[in-house]
Amino acid sequence: MSKRNQLSDIIEKKSRADRYEYAAWGELAMLHSGFSSLINPEPYQISIHVVAIASCIEAFCKSCIKNLIDHENSPYLERAKKFKDLSFDFELTKALSRKEITFGDLVSHSVAISSTEQIIRHFDTLLGGDVGYKNFKGCLASVREFVEPPEEFIMGNIDDYDAQLGGLILSNADDLISDIQAIFTARHIAAHEANFRLVDEAQLYQWFESAMAFSNATYEIIEQRLRPGASRAAFGSSVQALQNSGELLSVISEKRQDLVRKWKAEWNLDDTDLEALWFAIKASEDAFSEYMEKEISVNFRRVGMITGNGYRHLEARIQKKLLQQKLNYLEDLLAES
Repeated sequence: MSKRNQLSDIIEKKSRADRYEYAAWGELAMLHSGFSSLINPEPYQISIHVVAIASCIEAFCKSCIKNLIDHENSPYLERAKKFKDLSFDFELTKALSRKEITFGDLVSHSVAISSTEQIIRHFDTLLGGDVGYKNFKGCLASVREFVEPPEEFIMGNIDDYDAQLGGLILSNADDLISDIQAIFTARHIAAHEANFRLVDEAQLYQWFESAMAFSNATYEIIEQRLRPGASRAAFGSSVQALQNSGELLSVISEKRQDLVRKWKAEWNLDDTDLEALWFAIKASEDAFSEYMEKEISVNFRRVGMITGNGYRHLEARIQKKLLQQKLNYLEDLLAES
């Protein structure tokens, strides 16, 4: 496959993907629910679900890799250079520069995930170097359930909260890894040999449970690194999402101040000029705020009746996207000579 096709594949995959950070997690639960409704499933139906479970694990792991690498100020971007199969050309470099794709998109697309050996190796590549980290299997065995922070910390400063952990998520990591590998092996046989009689209904249910347990444990491993105090509950996470958007506004305000200082020096602005400039900036900020409100209103009408938590998440997502675009614009202006 040529590098140009690689870029096209990444962009096409992004266009098809849902907007959730952790791909295929919801699909896994949906598959389990759908299979449970079948009465006396045929062998080919069981095998189709084996293929689907393996695909969900693959997509989920790739999204985990992307999240680690793309997380702001994390060490995982630097560690991604250890992946050996990455290659660049002008088109890929240009797409990264223009933010058409992220480095996480590139790495997660490039790595192969068709065995537990590959999964462990990829996560060891990224997580190796974290304090106390030995290997991914050990991480799975030791990861603990997250305890929701008290409401006063959610509504206040979560940075002042020391995250609390509960019991172990997994009872036997070795058995879980064996099940995940068995899923990949059965997927290969069903997909490439058209053998649909290797897995029975009871085995499939066990693999559903193992796949969901693996996803839950891996999710916590990553979230406890990237967002150690972040709420997992609908209310808490929606409030914190809006708070994060507010932090972006603060950064934008600082960049705007830096830009005015830059222009004052470059253009020799006097007090009258500065007053006129700030007046124009105020008008621009008011127009941008109105634009954001209207975009949020459009999306509220699009989704219809959703919970208050859902509204907060949606509002925060739209605000973050628009504010990030504005921040990128101001950073470009600051970088101009």
